[in-house]
Amino acid sequence: MMMKFFLLKKFSEFLNTQTHFNLKRLNASGFLLETFSKEKHAFVVDLSAPYIGLSKKPPESVLKNTLALDFCLNKFTKNAKILQANVIDNDRILEIKGAKDLAYKSENFILRLEMIPKKANLMILDQEKCVIEAFRFNDRVAKNDILGALPPNIYEHQEEDLDFKGLLDILEKDFLSYQHKELEHKKNQIIKRLNAQKERLKEKLEKLEDPKNLQLEAKELQTQASLLLTYQHLIHKHESCVVLKDFEDKECTIEIDKSMPLNAFINKKFTLSKKKKQKSQFLYLEEENLKEKIAFKENQINYVRDAAEESVLEMFMPVKNSKIKRPMNGYEVLYYKDFKIGLGKNQKENIKLLQDARANDLWMHVRNIPGSHLIVFCQKNTPKDEVIMELAKMLIKMQKDAFNGYEIDYTQRKFVKIIKGANVIYSKYRTISLKDT
Repeated sequence: MMMKFFLLKKFSEFLNTQTHFNLKRLNASGFLLETFSKEKHAFVVDLSAPYIGLSKKPPESVLKNTLALDFCLNKFTKNAKILQANVIDNDRILEIKGAKDLAYKSENFILRLEMIPKKANLMILDQEKCVIEAFRFNDRVAKNDILGALPPNIYEHQEEDLDFKGLLDILEKDFLSYQHKELEHKKNQIIKRLNAQKERLKEKLEKLEDPKNLQLEAKELQTQASLLLTYQHLIHKHESCVVLKDFEDKECTIEIDKSMPLNAFINKKFTLSKKKKQKSQFLYLEEENLKEKIAFKENQINYVRDAAEESVLEMFMPVKNSKIKRPMNGYEVLYYKDFKIGLGKNQKENIKLLQDARANDLWMHVRNIPGSHLIVFCQKNTPKDEVIMELAKMLIKMQKDAFNGYEIDYTQRKFVKIIKGANVIYSKYRTISLKDT
């Protein structure tokens, strides 16, 4: 998808009907251009495509605007006046001449959008075409220097007759198409990563030792240790291998580790036998834990696959901020709308989650169904209703069993009392009723 010349030309004409505009960054290569007149319009400018689309619902920025360009945009293009907009040099270049009221004067500037495939750029220029700031710098675009000329465009652009309504309809349709492609691309990336995590868990499950084999090994080690202890007085200290008759009068060949005293070697065999026996008895817990984690990953994959909005995927994206470390608490840790979310996958993790939560953190659970507890580590900064609603939807998708309808209760952690294990009673709660879609 890229910006067609006739659309950009008509867009420049549309801008001349507007009085003011804002421009701010949305993501690495995306910007939100808001225009104002009798109505407000929100356009998404994407320099990676490049294209301009119309969004009915202004997208939220996913970046903290800390780059020099962002400060420059805030200075010049926040509620700036539109003086004139033109397409330049018969090419896909849009220049918006603007004016911004600063502390003691009004300053004129030029916002230049070069919507040329593979060369897209965004610049703030002064009236003499000197570069103040830019999205990309190169030999032609140098800070505090006059903007260099582009090679002349020799391509003949197609012209189409279009009114403003037709323009806005096309830009809205293009944005929805682009948004859908971006959503599917991000979904595929996240699902690929979650599938890789699931496969690693399945490998661990497949590599679990057989409890019957462990019991046999434990019995063999116990027998060997008992025989060595019984016949210890007959074993020469230089012997590295002995053949002893077991308690059923069968010959038993035992290799002896000469790097340690015989007593220590016997104790080692007894200890190892005990460990293997214990492991065989509790191996089912590890197996159960891995199966729960695999099922949880499958639920996450299904939730991502069904996501209708890009913002929902935020909680499954890798944390890019190096200062944010995913703590090793056992339970799942996600980040959504700047909130840290804890999600228990089993009873042990639910207990740990309840222990880690503070009094004013938000607790959430599906009523009358054993399953995940969810904590929003928010303290007194209560999440908005739409955030709580989305987390409730996610919570029901994480359930082991499917039901037609769910009631999700939520309250502050201080109103949740632990009875036994992860079983709780709670008060002063609110309820969200949802159907499993």
